[in-house]
Amino acid sequence: MKQKADYDDAWEKQLESAPLKRKGFTEELRSRIEREIDQRTERRSPRMFLVGTICSAFLLLAALFAIDLPNSGNQPAQQASELAPAATVTAAESEAVPDSFKSGLLVGLRSDYGEPSYRTLYIAPRKDAPAVVAQGSGILVPYKSSFWKIDLQQYRTETDIYRFFTSRPADSREADAQTRGRKLFKDDPRTKVSHTETILFAANEYVSFEEVEESAAEYGRNVLKRYWTTTIPALASDRKRVTLNEVLETMFRSSEYETYDWTIRRSKGYWAPYAAASRDTQSPELTELKELDVPLPKKVVNHDDICCSWEELIKLKPDAIDLYTSPEEDMIVVVTQDRLSIYGNKNKLSASPAFSVNLLPKESVVMVQWATGRYVDEWALKTAEYLR
Repeated sequence: MKQKADYDDAWEKQLESAPLKRKGFTEELRSRIEREIDQRTERRSPRMFLVGTICSAFLLLAALFAIDLPNSGNQPAQQASELAPAATVTAAESEAVPDSFKSGLLVGLRSDYGEPSYRTLYIAPRKDAPAVVAQGSGILVPYKSSFWKIDLQQYRTETDIYRFFTSRPADSREADAQTRGRKLFKDDPRTKVSHTETILFAANEYVSFEEVEESAAEYGRNVLKRYWTTTIPALASDRKRVTLNEVLETMFRSSEYETYDWTIRRSKGYWAPYAAASRDTQSPELTELKELDVPLPKKVVNHDDICCSWEELIKLKPDAIDLYTSPEEDMIVVVTQDRLSIYGNKNKLSASPAFSVNLLPKESVVMVQWATGRYVDEWALKTAEYLR
């Protein structure tokens, strides 16, 4: 022990001497350090080496076991996420993940083939896959905490025919069309009138229409096209029309926001307001609508986000004409000319859909409403009752 102490004292004195004769350790000092390391390594007993190895193994097993354990109440999930690196899921891996459908889709459809017709479908998960749970004629729309029905009615006189809409709570009876028609329209025996209303949008509180009225009398023929929006309850009474300013709760001075001649319709994956820009009374199909660059509030459309850009959609589905995505992003609906195709993941758009619904000729979407959480099953019961 005395020899070792003398050796260490000599070593420390050489380290403290300054300046060194050369930059860094001397060759003699380096040789002494190497010999000391070799001597200490040789002096380690095999038993201590074995104990160290066993302890290291136990530490490794304990770490692995701790990672596999679920998070306890006093150890947040955030701590576990900090221990493990974030996983990156590729598109190919996402395609292999089973779909998990949780949302319900209430969709309103309009067919312009021959006499216009309307129907509503409720699509919800059944045995881990989407299915049509209920369907029926007319438009069934959620309104506040209940459902309302929008009915297409027809009123005839000796010279006129009116195809118009009325609304009612879904658990009430439909109004008599003749009685309702006489209150809404004035009959002039000297003029022959053909009046047709078409739903372009329905959801939450509002419903938007296109209206075409053709009249013929001794002085000639006239065709007039209008667009208008009203609330769902007002459709059952005075059908009071609202301006875009009223809906947005704004006071814009532009005529586009003050006019009653406006509507809501789809535009590349979202609902948008449109104002009538011009009117040709001789050719109503030439009437132009101008899209307004203003977002619609939640009271008009609760959810209107889509999973990907319109350009991305067209690359994957060149025949797509519309796209809808659920708030939970578990149900993606691609609309083409002849069907609604439902996918559980945006990375699966290039594969076969999980479920599809064939559309009628010239059929388009006029309403999309989403159910989440407990409302998925509640809507299933209600739609089965009201859509018969």
